[in-house]
Amino acid sequence: MLKRFPTETQDNYANGDDLYRHIIPQTECIFDHRDVFKVDFIGRFEMINKDFKTLSLQLFGHDELLPHVNKSSSKKVLNLCNKNKVDYQSAYSDKGVQFIEKFSARDIELLSYRFE
Repeated sequence: MLKRFPTETQDNYANGDDLYRHIIPQTECIFDHRDVFKVDFIGRFEMINKDFKTLSLQLFGHDELLPHVNKSSSKKVLNLCNKNKVDYQSAYSDKGVQFIEKFSARDIELLSYRFE
């Protein structure tokens, strides 16, 4: 995977080779070049329900229920997700962790992420 990891310079929207946009660092979208926020609120997937409630209170004046769209009904998928309750971080090798720490250094620093 590391040998074929998309880079910004390889992106070519005209020919459909635009894989980098799927892994672009988050900070490129929410901070300017001086590391100043360009957004009013950052919600985290780890706290999606709490952050959605906060955001809906700000936007609508009341909390909305976050809809769950396209929920899988496949028992195979559900069993795979629930089986062993493996933490995503255990899927990374030491080399993979080093790569992500380098590639995502600005995201990790400005958004207070960390490998535990």
